[in-house]
Amino acid sequence: MSNCKGDSIMEVSNNVSLPSEIVGYVVRVVGQWWARFNDCYTPDIGSGGLIPDMRDDLIDVVQFEPLCGGLDDDTIREFAGLLDSSSFDRVHVLERARQDFRYVSDETELIAFGLCVCVFDAMFPQHVVMRSVSEDEMLREVAFPNDRRLRLAMSDKAADRMTAYRSGLGNVQLAYSRMFDGLK
Repeated sequence: MSNCKGDSIMEVSNNVSLPSEIVGYVVRVVGQWWARFNDCYTPDIGSGGLIPDMRDDLIDVVQFEPLCGGLDDDTIREFAGLLDSSSFDRVHVLERARQDFRYVSDETELIAFGLCVCVFDAMFPQHVVMRSVSEDEMLREVAFPNDRRLRLAMSDKAADRMTAYRSGLGNVQLAYSRMFDGLK
């Protein structure tokens, strides 16, 4: 299915080949999104969760004027031309693009924008679905994935609480680092 050309393809899980040009662009947009929260070290996660928020930002950015990080006409043509060397099916890319870029009618733009989103989805397959209403509840679910650990964190014994909190902090740090495994 994929037609790999030397270094221009990045392999990720499930034998998906990604054009490195688009990977580089997606990484830059994600990096800029993350850099906005550098002062407090943690992003202001919306109700969708970390990955969906980054994805929404990518969707917004690719459509911006080139001076604001969006794709210029030459890059749009270049990215659209990479469809044949990727593992993505044209119909799937167009479907995805039509869902995420409802006001774009030009097919070349749709393919370029859709490829950016498909590359993001391949790089971050672990879409975090918010099961909780609040961010606090979501973080608690990540930190204390089972009732036993949550009970320890609420224990009267300081030693039990500290053990649970250390474990919970480790779980949260691991969850954040896994988000970025695909960027290496």
